[in-house]
Amino acid sequence: MTAEDADAAAGDLAQAEGILPPATIAALKLADALTEHGKPQVAPELMAELLEHFDHGQILELGYALSVIAYVPMGIMLA
Repeated sequence: MTAEDADAAAGDLAQAEGILPPATIAALKLADALTEHGKPQVAPELMAELLEHFDHGQILELGYALSVIAYVPMGIMLA
């Protein structure tokens, strides 16, 4: 991954098209959806995009890993 790739991933994902692989963009969209403030949700459109690249088990694993990464450090900080 180049510095340009990292900048694309950190910014607007629409700009990442053609730079990052479509599966990576879909996974980053899942990360955005699961770490939104309030009630994390995966829209049907995002689920359809994810299923183009991953099976249900892989999506579940991604969601689990993202949840642990996003919320465990916050829980440790609050302890």
